[in-house]
Amino acid sequence: MYTFKKILCVLLCLALALVSVSCSRQPEEQEGPMNIKDSSTIELGTGNFFGICNSLYEYEKYGTAEYKKSIEIIKAMGLKSIRLWIHCDFIMSDANTFKEEELAQMKRIVADVQAAGIEVIGMNHHWFSGASDTMATPARDMKEGSAYTKFLLNYDQTWYNLVKAFPEITMWEIGNEWNNDMFLHPYDYKTKGSIFTFSEKVNITTDMLYYGSRGIHRANPDALTVLGGLVYVYETNFGNARNFLKKIYENITGGDYPSQNPDDYFQIACWHPYSQDSGMGEGWVQGNLEIYEVIKEFEGHDKQVIFSELGYTDYGEETSDQKHAEDMKRAVGYIREKMPFVKRLHWFSLYNDRTNESWGGLKEVYFGLMEEPKEGFFAKEKGKAYQELAGGTGDLNMYAAP
Repeated sequence: MYTFKKILCVLLCLALALVSVSCSRQPEEQEGPMNIKDSSTIELGTGNFFGICNSLYEYEKYGTAEYKKSIEIIKAMGLKSIRLWIHCDFIMSDANTFKEEELAQMKRIVADVQAAGIEVIGMNHHWFSGASDTMATPARDMKEGSAYTKFLLNYDQTWYNLVKAFPEITMWEIGNEWNNDMFLHPYDYKTKGSIFTFSEKVNITTDMLYYGSRGIHRANPDALTVLGGLVYVYETNFGNARNFLKKIYENITGGDYPSQNPDDYFQIACWHPYSQDSGMGEGWVQGNLEIYEVIKEFEGHDKQVIFSELGYTDYGEETSDQKHAEDMKRAVGYIREKMPFVKRLHWFSLYNDRTNESWGGLKEVYFGLMEEPKEGFFAKEKGKAYQELAGGTGDLNMYAAP
């Protein structure tokens, strides 16, 4: 009897150990592939190719620009798509609770943009992780009940409720510049400068893409998910977009994540092909093609791509702005001729924004196609060039100061 009990105890311990291993791999029972649209059948077309990045909600809230005037400028420029900042904490206080007034305002903005015939791609790169820093996460720990696994379930639920509140939006970008420390980091990033290693960052990104996608598709099975745009296309450092994307795919296909189907993480690929300078030539083209080859290598078929940010900063120098207008035309020509997989181009950004200096310095102030309203509200040279490329015919200076 003693021997039988001992054997039974050993078997029970082994069973518990197996359960523990399973739980350490995923925060919830693995669901397998999602029942969503296969990316090989998605065709976005190019009718909405020319777009813009803009946080209409923030510009209105902080007095930068009235959102209805911004919509009129976007229309005048001939743009057909907007990558709209809809950060969860703009309109939610936690994963399950909305701020009613803020939600109503965001709904009005979305309705007015769509009424103007402009496609909305919702983008959220904030989350609720128990910290005031909405881009910080716990360290990756897949043990059952860990702070990290709880965070992933909270992230899933946040996306579920966010997308459920906006059934009119059918394309969502999950995160932003995952391989940029500013947009994904540990809790003490701002106080101590701590960062995740390459492996830590890409593993967390893979988790968050899956759980973000799962939340989105629980709310709207027909929605399309976009990889939060990666950066460092032209650079050769190890953390560049190509290497980062390749490691995401290796994670997905390796069998240690909830699904081995890349579409369950993102149905549309995305990166931000900023160059080290504004001049974009054959080397820049080759860098983008090499990233796309990673997609073809792991997926075995073409996948639609969005450039959800691209732009130049002129640091307020008129001669640089004039040069950028020509650089823009050359870059767009390369994209249309040599990168047919790119279906949307969202220029960053609509306005110069002096509030950006507090976190990004002068570089982040002067990306605008337009001067911000309080500084004159007029079109810069690259704004005129973008209008020409997009086929717009409206008056970009309709609200310019006399």
